Amino acid sequence: MIYSYATVYQSAREAAEAASLAPPLPENVANPDDECVQNILSAARRPATLFPDLASLSNVQISYPNYRTYRDDDYTPSGYDPGQFVRLSDRRNVGYPIEVTITYPVQALSPLPQLVPFGDQTGIFTITTTARRTIVGIGRDPSSGNLDPCIAAPGP
Repeated sequence: MIYSYATVYQSAREAAEAASLAPPLPENVANPDDECVQNILSAARRPATLFPDLASLSNVQISYPNYRTYRDDDYTPSGYDPGQFVRLSDRRNVGYPIEVTITYPVQALSPLPQLVPFGDQTGIFTITTTARRTIVGIGRDPSSGNLDPCIAAPGP
């Protein structure tokens, strides 16, 4: 179980690190075709050698937390006043946090957990861990073939 906790925790940390370097657009955080989301899932997959399905969008949630309000010295978009929460479209910016949460069910190798009155006594424990990093770049992504950042795909 300790290995499982450590693996899920490390996967969340690595995914948050990748997200801080190339964050996806807020509207694309659940899009498996988005290149930045793919990079984040790939980073989450690296430490999870024994859990091949850990880094799927059904287990990984990427979000921009509502952590602060506009301040007096901030650029405040029209229609917003200091003291209001920063709107989602403005949170994908250097200096703002991005958060990765991984929730993963782990079955114990031993039948012992089924004997202890814990949870539903199936021997399956759900591990949830969250890692948050400050966005440090939204510029060119060196892992992208054309060095583009994660931007909206052009319309038809």
